[in-house]
Parts: sequence; structure tokens; C-alpha cells
Amino acid sequence: MKMLISQIRENAGFTQAEFSKLLGVSPKTMWNIEQDSTNLSNALTEKIILLCDVTYDQIFFGKKYEKIEQNKRLVLERFRKLNANKEVS
Repeated sequence: MKMLISQIRENAGFTQAEFSKLLGVSPKTMWNIEQDSTNLSNALTEKIILLCDVTYDQIFFGKKYEKIEQNKRLVLERFRKLNANKEVS
């Protein structure tokens, strides 16, 4: 499953301020990246991959709200399937 940059950072145990220092960007830039990683540079992508031991394919590139909406749709779909299975039983 693809992860937001904020999820990757949090899984590594860092605050935005700490992680921004590791990446060499300002805290404001880190906040912007976490809101929309659509245009994340190759250099920053490589740093995140190396520092956090994730693969390129694990990173969600896009707007945070798009990922949240995607997750919400998946949960609702699973909920509908779960209820459909109860009705059949």
C-alpha cells in the first residue's frame, strides 16, 4: 500500500522539523511536501528512500486529500462487501 510522505516520516519517528533538517529543507517546505508530493524532486525522493528504507513504489505522489479520499473509498467498499456477505448468510 502506498504511503503519504507524512506517514513515512512518522513511521521513522521524526517530527516535521526534525525530518526537514535531515532533508535539508525548511519546515514550511516540509509541510508543503506533505500536503502535495506531486512534484517532489528526484533528489528529495532518493533521500527519503535511503533514509527511511522505503521503495519508490511505496511512496504516494500526489495531494494528501486525494490519498485520504482513496483510502475512504476502499474502506466503504469493504464495508459494503462485508454487509452484502451478512445478507447472504
